Amino acid sequence: MTAAPTIDEELAARTASLPFWKRPRRLRRQIAGTLVVTALVAVTLFGALNYVAADRLLRAGSFDQLDGIAQSRARSIELAAGRLLRNTGAVADDPGLKQALDAFSEAVVELEDVELSDTEMAELDRFYEDEVVAPLNASGLVDITVTLDDVRPTTNSARVLQYHLVAPDTPPLPAGTAYAAALAEYDTFLRSLAESLSAEDLLLVSSADDQVVYSTSKRIDLGATLTDGPFEQSPLTRLVADELQRVRAGTAVVTDFELYIPNEARPTLFSAATVRSSTAQVSGALVVEIAGEALDAITTAGGRWEEVGLDDGESYVVASDLRLQSQSRAWIEDPEGYLDDVDETTAELVALLGSPVGVQLVDTRPVREAFRGEPFRGRSTNYLGHQVYSASVTIDVPGVEWVVVTEVPLASAREPLNDYLWRMGFVALLIVPLAAVVGILLARRLSRPIGPAVEAARAVAEGERDPDLPDLGNDEYGDLGRRLKRMAALLAAQEQQLDDEFQ
Repeated sequence: MTAAPTIDEELAARTASLPFWKRPRRLRRQIAGTLVVTALVAVTLFGALNYVAADRLLRAGSFDQLDGIAQSRARSIELAAGRLLRNTGAVADDPGLKQALDAFSEAVVELEDVELSDTEMAELDRFYEDEVVAPLNASGLVDITVTLDDVRPTTNSARVLQYHLVAPDTPPLPAGTAYAAALAEYDTFLRSLAESLSAEDLLLVSSADDQVVYSTSKRIDLGATLTDGPFEQSPLTRLVADELQRVRAGTAVVTDFELYIPNEARPTLFSAATVRSSTAQVSGALVVEIAGEALDAITTAGGRWEEVGLDDGESYVVASDLRLQSQSRAWIEDPEGYLDDVDETTAELVALLGSPVGVQLVDTRPVREAFRGEPFRGRSTNYLGHQVYSASVTIDVPGVEWVVVTEVPLASAREPLNDYLWRMGFVALLIVPLAAVVGILLARRLSRPIGPAVEAARAVAEGERDPDLPDLGNDEYGDLGRRLKRMAALLAAQEQQLDDEFQ
């Protein structure tokens, strides 16, 4: 006969028949694994809950801060623009300026009867060819090839003024002319007014043919007739011939920063107000030219980004045509990186002009929503294609539609959260091994009595009635051991009784 399999053999056969995941595992491994998994789940759950809470707080705090900075920049720009408009209107009402405009307007009329000689005209043409035509054609700022006829003044007075006052190495105006007399009387006064307005140029435009009759900077727009000539499509012409006609007399208006050829194609803002004669009739306009640095000083806080709470971020102004109105921090700090981030056409223009103002298109969600009257606060993609947290608000300045945008790089804004994740990972690396060690030690302690109890049970099953089982303690294991020994004793007594009865 074949011997009956032992209990161990039966258990081994049963275990082998079960799938891998259902096979019994040693209690020590189960306890240690349970402690490790519990520790890992606890750390992960705690970290995830704190991460979500921290993320919400960080976003809310970042958006509030960016919105506050945007509001502050907008108010500063509004105050600065308000001062410029008030000062422009006040200067336009100055009696001395009115007298100067009348004097220069009359003097320019006299110059219409003066014609330049062929030699003088040739010198003036060479000046235009070298200083205007060639640079314009080389710059790519115009879609067509510019010729001398496109830039040469259309009136005798303009040619005379530009020959004597603009072209280099030419004789001054003859002392006997009315214009020379007006310069001698008013030039210093007008320059002081320009300085008081922090203006790069101060122009006087006569209402007769909208002609520029005076300029402190003496550039190629001096003497030009704005509505007929090379500057017909310039922002200066739109301001004087269009925008200024829509407002009440004495009210000053401003333009966007746009590229202005006479100002070396630099971004230029104009502020203008009508000038009335002594008879209360409009005799012309005062135009004040402001460089972009005035706006940059507000948006960049003089480069002190950290002091205003932007750290790695920036603030900038965008006009209704979606063109940048103030300097980009990326351009200021890393011109090469900036040019690598923009398209080829924009890069060429920015590199040529030395500034993205008036060139860079900013067609982003914060800008579009702000122009729709819905100030933006949230995550977006900026004009360089970078992920950022941003906020935008509109700016209330008469004559222009502007939006100020503040933003910080997403990576910079979320750096505290990333640091938190690294710290939680470090904690997990510490806790999991520690939990494993504690689990192993605990499992050993808890499972130490199991081995003798199992051996004793195996011995009883195999016929031993007095198993060698030490005291397992005063807990459940000790109770189990005592019950095993009692059961073995009872089995021995029963077997003895059966044996006696059999005998």
